[in-house]
Amino acid sequence: MKIIKLELDSENLYILDRFFKQQFKNDYRYGTMGFFYWKLVLNKTMKGFLNTISINSELVATTSITPKTLLINSETINIAEIGDTYTRSKYRGRGFFYRLVNESRVQAQNHDLKLIYGTPNSQSLPVYLKTCNFGISSQIKPYSFRYQLDVNNYLRPKTGSLISNIINIVYKFLIKLHHISLNTYNYFLKDYSIESSCNFPIEFDNFWSKASKEWDFVISRNLKNLEYRFSLNPNKYYFLIVKHKNEIVGYMVYKIIYDSLDSRIVIADFLFLNEHKEALSKCLNEIRKIANSNKISFVALWLDLSSIYIPILRLNGFLYKKYVPFITYLNDFSKSIISLSRIHFTISDTDNI
Repeated sequence: MKIIKLELDSENLYILDRFFKQQFKNDYRYGTMGFFYWKLVLNKTMKGFLNTISINSELVATTSITPKTLLINSETINIAEIGDTYTRSKYRGRGFFYRLVNESRVQAQNHDLKLIYGTPNSQSLPVYLKTCNFGISSQIKPYSFRYQLDVNNYLRPKTGSLISNIINIVYKFLIKLHHISLNTYNYFLKDYSIESSCNFPIEFDNFWSKASKEWDFVISRNLKNLEYRFSLNPNKYYFLIVKHKNEIVGYMVYKIIYDSLDSRIVIADFLFLNEHKEALSKCLNEIRKIANSNKISFVALWLDLSSIYIPILRLNGFLYKKYVPFITYLNDFSKSIISLSRIHFTISDTDNI
């Protein structure tokens, strides 16, 4: 079977939409026409691409390459995330994954995309490691974190409604006490203003020019890239812009998700000037207010374990949920990445939100 680089016109985007609708049969809707048009066609680094295998005119397997711009040790390079490695269940075990990943990786390198990375799920990870010459990074270690606001949905299947309701009442009372203590802590921080916004302010690049120098490894967050990542995204995101003495010192981007299992807020991205990192706590306070008014069960985010923000997350009640393997293709460039001490990596640096 021949590998075809899909022309991303309306007809093929519709075929992709149908394919991914069949792969995700729960409430979560991934892989819509608008998603792939945004991710690959509107991409501001360069256009991405998606390779496919079809059998008897039926799409059976896919892999995508999404270009991105990375600042690493003050050098700007183009890199790519590899993902969307899906194969219809009845065609698994035929080597389609291996063929698509390796062909896509070669094409990406031919476009001078120096680092090929991914955050695969537990099903895909062994294949990347065993057959595609990818390895788990020893430098970049993202973890998912969660702040639980309601435990009813979690406990009800295990204990029944009555017991879960009683435990939930006690739990929410303790959470309220925790919020009161955090409000006291936040009161004594610097005088920050937090503005809810539908977009990023035009002067945002002044902030990014300062912030970008404070990290060894950070995917570009200039105005052009953030507008592409969030404002042009077919999904709805909300922005908090943080100022001190009328200058931008940080921001946070979040998304509210409702489904049949749980309502949640996902903090997609955030960044602050290092001297104003405590403003993260004030943003999290705003998130708690939003969560309470929208009956949210939990707040989730990703962050590298070495981040300067980890103590602030712990103070605000966030707990580790799980390690997220960050893999890279083992070429000379990826092997040369050593001694990174200032890493900023959030879930918005992946296709997972």
